[in-house]
Amino acid sequence: MAVAFTPQIIYSFYNKDNFKIYAGLGVGASFFNYSNAVFSSQDGKTPVAQIEQNDPYAFFSYNTIIMIKAGVQFSKNWGLFANYLTPTALTHDDYFDLNFSTLQIGVNYFFK
Repeated sequence: MAVAFTPQIIYSFYNKDNFKIYAGLGVGASFFNYSNAVFSSQDGKTPVAQIEQNDPYAFFSYNTIIMIKAGVQFSKNWGLFANYLTPTALTHDDYFDLNFSTLQIGVNYFFK
């Protein structure tokens, strides 16, 4: 599970009553919680205890992210947006590397 807090600064490039174009940038903190981790060897010969002892997956519990946002609002109630969260590392091991990034595309409805 990942939980993120990402405050943003948003700038409107074009701002009329029925049409707006905006972009934003944010820096955030992500907190990770891992459960049901299972470690086993691919060849089936290495005991699980030896794998866990070597700790091949040193997972982060916290990391920072950067968010880039762009969107348009048309009419007074509808809008489209895209958010991109830059790649962030989940592990900190010299051999094994696991990262994730996110692209979100959505529709907003503003109640006014």
